[in-house]
Amino acid sequence: AVLQEAIDVLVLVNALRALGDGRGERATPASVSDLAAQLADEHRTLAPRVADLAALAGRLESLPPGEALIQLQAVGRLLTEDLLPHEAREQREAFPLLRQRLGGEDPTGPLIQTHQAIFRLARLYARLLVQLPPEGPGPQDLHELRRSLYGLHAILVLHFGQEDGL
Repeated sequence: AVLQEAIDVLVLVNALRALGDGRGERATPASVSDLAAQLADEHRTLAPRVADLAALAGRLESLPPGEALIQLQAVGRLLTEDLLPHEAREQREAFPLLRQRLGGEDPTGPLIQTHQAIFRLARLYARLLVQLPPEGPGPQDLHELRRSLYGLHAILVLHFGQEDGL
């Protein structure tokens, strides 16, 4: 797994290095390599946290409401502070480089669609979180919370798989 990850990072770094900066000039290898390395590092950091979404969804009913609230709020912070800025940066900085390099039909279309789904599910999750009582979720809240967590997990696994395939 470590070897495959290293190969993926090298391929991504090399592809971004060759892309240029989107202004008709070739980007310096250091800047494109830095971007690719930063995004790859963020993926390595985010991947296990994404796996935790499904685990939390599966044990949500067994947690005391106060503990469930703490963990659900931690997911909210993960989304707003780490994941959504990462996805926005990819779309803003890396996707134009890919489009320029690959040309033709937009190769980032499916990635942008999963980004839209991620942003939509994150907004839904934030609304669910705001509606929770201060003592934590009650039995009536668990179904939608679990559905939201599983949905986020599924779309993020799909999206990370799409990006690893580039």
